[in-house]
Formats: sequence, structure tokens, C-alpha cells
Amino acid sequence: MLKHILYILFLFVVLITSCDQVFESSKPCEQRSLSGVESYPIQIERPSLVFVGDIPVVVERKPVEKPKDYVEMTVTATAYCPCRRCCGPYARGLTKTESNAWGPGVAVDPRVIPLGSVLVVPGFNGDKPIFADDIGGKIKGKRIDVRMKYHWQAKEWGTQVLVVRVYKPR
Repeated sequence: MLKHILYILFLFVVLITSCDQVFESSKPCEQRSLSGVESYPIQIERPSLVFVGDIPVVVERKPVEKPKDYVEMTVTATAYCPCRRCCGPYARGLTKTESNAWGPGVAVDPRVIPLGSVLVVPGFNGDKPIFADDIGGKIKGKRIDVRMKYHWQAKEWGTQVLVVRVYKPR
């Protein structure tokens, strides 16, 4: 008897606190106005009723969060350009991955950030994604070297501690 009373009480609460379409999770509730107060359509997930012994328990479904496809990493960021002062006397205008060194890119330690990874470095390249396409002799651990077009830009960048997003290569 208690089981039936609790079930009826449950149904009453559900009907009072929601609209007619509570079990239609794909359709929003219709917009209603009570005494001039404006309301907005809402999306109600279909609740599940689970019995624990003789007691009905309402279990609400929560959306499952999609796992992030990137890793945030705190790094020390310095800058360089493809000139002979930054890259040495044998600089030939190509990166480790044989791409053009005069375009935007990042030098990384491949043991920490694999070559081919995509990075978003705040304050560099308009916060657009760039490829990790180069390595450097002094780039060890959580250190990156962003590639500028001109030497004066690299000097102006200086050394910064940043939180970058690293998307692993596919």
C-alpha cells in the first residue's frame, strides 16, 4: 500500500513541476504566460523511476561531457626567427619537418610535445592554431620557441610563461 501511495505522490509531483511533455525529451515545453510573467521554453530530460526496495526513487539523467581533445600545459615560451643569428650559420630556411621556416610555427621538445601537434599559444599568431614543426638545441622539457618572421619581433617577445593548448597529432 505504501508503495502505491509513494508512486502516486511521485506522479503528482512530476505533473505539478513540469509540463505535459515531460516524457518527450526531444520536444521543448510550450511557452506559457502566468499573470503577465513571461516564461521561456525549457528542455526537460526524461526522468527514470527506480525502485530501491519498495521506495520509488527518481533518477535524473545528466548529459555526459565529451572528453577534451586537448591538454593544457604551462610552458616557458621564447621566440626566434629563421635568421642566421637565431638559427646559426647553417640556417637554410627549413624546419625539422622540412616546412618553410618563414611561416608561423613552434619549436618543441618532441619528448614532451610530439612534432605535428597543433598548439594554440595565447598572444601568438592571433591565437590561431599552429603546428609544432621544429626542434631546437635549447628547447628541453616544457619549453617552446615560437617562430617569428623578423628578428626584432623575436627580441620583443622575450620570455613568457603561458598556458598553451596542445592537440595531439592524429
